[in-house]
Amino acid sequence: MERRHNHERALGALTYWKALQARSYAYPYFHPPNLFAVDPCVVKPYYVPGTFIPIYVGGNIEIHDVSGGRVKSEGSETKEFILANFLPGGYKKRWGFHHYRAIWAPSEKHLECANIHPTFRFEKSVPLSQIYAESETFSPLNIPVQQAKIYFPDQVKVEKVLANAKYYWDEEQHLLTHADTGNAIEVARDPLSTPLYTNIMTYGGPAERVIEFPGESLIKTIGYMEKFVLARCYYANCIHLFGKATNTLTRLVRFYHDNDNTYALLGTEHLSQATVFEFSLKHLFERIPDILQEDEILQNDLRMQYVLLQLYESVLYQQTPLDSTYDIDGLYQLLVALDYWVRQTGRAENLKELFDQETPDIELLLQELIPNSNETRLRLAGYDPARREDLISLLTENHALFEDIFNRAFDINELEAFCRRTLCATLEKTIQVWLQQFFGSAGDGLTYWQESDGETMTFYAYDRYQGGSGIAKELFRKFQGISPELFDVRKALEQSLLCDVNITESIIHDLFRVYDPEFLAAGFNGLDSDQDTILRLALEKFERQYGFNLHAKKREDLLAFCKIDINRLVSSEDIAAFYSELIRGYTDILKKLHRTPTTIDLLLYCSGDMFYDPRATAAFEKYRTRKKGDLSELVVRIEEMMPSCINGCPECIEISSSYGQDLFESTLLNKRLLARLLEVQ
Repeated sequence: MERRHNHERALGALTYWKALQARSYAYPYFHPPNLFAVDPCVVKPYYVPGTFIPIYVGGNIEIHDVSGGRVKSEGSETKEFILANFLPGGYKKRWGFHHYRAIWAPSEKHLECANIHPTFRFEKSVPLSQIYAESETFSPLNIPVQQAKIYFPDQVKVEKVLANAKYYWDEEQHLLTHADTGNAIEVARDPLSTPLYTNIMTYGGPAERVIEFPGESLIKTIGYMEKFVLARCYYANCIHLFGKATNTLTRLVRFYHDNDNTYALLGTEHLSQATVFEFSLKHLFERIPDILQEDEILQNDLRMQYVLLQLYESVLYQQTPLDSTYDIDGLYQLLVALDYWVRQTGRAENLKELFDQETPDIELLLQELIPNSNETRLRLAGYDPARREDLISLLTENHALFEDIFNRAFDINELEAFCRRTLCATLEKTIQVWLQQFFGSAGDGLTYWQESDGETMTFYAYDRYQGGSGIAKELFRKFQGISPELFDVRKALEQSLLCDVNITESIIHDLFRVYDPEFLAAGFNGLDSDQDTILRLALEKFERQYGFNLHAKKREDLLAFCKIDINRLVSSEDIAAFYSELIRGYTDILKKLHRTPTTIDLLLYCSGDMFYDPRATAAFEKYRTRKKGDLSELVVRIEEMMPSCINGCPECIEISSSYGQDLFESTLLNKRLLARLLEVQ
């Protein structure tokens, strides 16, 4: 039987070879392309492709344009790109720069879901329960595991969108269409979409040639996996709809397979090679309560981060209290303003105490924060008195929700659980930066993922190309050249947390605290040598504070960045005096509120406290005056002095994914928490 099977395989290969020779006699091959694709015994991706261009992890998918009832092949694209842009509800300009969307229709068997059967063709499907057994439900949408399948597409159907097409959202059918169904909301333009996904490792070991580190080290082991398989499961598409008025909607489109009558997850398989790191988090987790108790500012900042995360989750998964994630920032800033105001006026100790009251005097508070007559306080930030009643209704009608949010934020167990989640997310981003610094430009060819069991975080750096390209192996070889006993991973990660933005902002704030406005204005409008002397002294002070020495090129780059920024901020004595007063106010608020001030805090502070320097008062009045109906310039001026690198910024630990991103990525980062924990020996 085996001889017959091999004979049939050989005949199939011979037929394929003769056909290839007949049509490509002028192009000799060392090996016929895609020969292994006709061999049933060969499993992807171990075959010679028709092109030497590598395929990204996840593989490729065929594109079929079915516009106008005719089927036209548009070749193939990476699956991750297609699923990041063409899940039901997604639009993009692509082939020939025409506007496209995926063919889709609402499920007839499950409300608020898209039927994915007419959209994709699938090479295989796997019951979710076969590879996921952590709980009975999956994802924040609580999809029942026993009633769900993962479908791996190999073909997608798309259609062109007319240039003058209109967009309508049917709230009842949960459908975005180009035809008015009567009850639909007209949308001003095509929506933005963000795919929501969760990764599940289906094969990962065993690791080979493991490097073991001493027991007290943060890293337990570093190993190499010749075969690493990850399933990325897309469970919904988050679409942002922009109405013809100023309102926006954020809606989730979930997936169902009507023919199979099952919840559907769209999946891609990442077949790669990986370097795997095991980090011991037990001691870091144990120190979280002590750090929170020692650092009240950090504790309050993390508490407000947790409030912001809960707002995102409630809007995204429950559609309360707002209709769109784009409105969260305005609501969060309003809550920050309330926190400042109740503390300043003595109405309450904190927002939990305010929302614990049965009938909080929110109306009076908002009337004070958004006055009718004077251009001051939140009016300078664009809050219109005409919308005050809407804001009052928003806070009072969702009183129970806000009460629950702040009760959770002030519950120490809940806060510590959030800190553990934040620590893992921050550590993941920090390791990415560290590996790129450690490995150089080759680190761009790696993709990253981590999972945690509560005490150990396992971090995977795997090749970006399907089947592996050897980059992860080279990374592991580089680690084989270091001594585990002498390697200080804590120090390496601490260095990764510092960035040019962070250092520059710290130096500029320090200059305004130490020197008078007259000195700064004269010094930085004078000779370059005087500017360099001032900045070098400030930089040396920073190095002593953090206990490290910058190399010469890094120091010169930082001096150039500082010089550019400080010259803009001290172009005159009046402006320098204004920014000096802002720094004084920032320090004052930090002491009073015991949390890091925001732009809104400093705006309210400026509105209520007179500046000591009359030049600063004149600049304040100049910036807050509206011109020809424009918004006040004051908020922009205040933001110039606000640190942008507090919890994380693009220069340090925020690294975007190849396709799509986590909606909560910034909210779950706090490099100060990680830095404090890394200090513990």
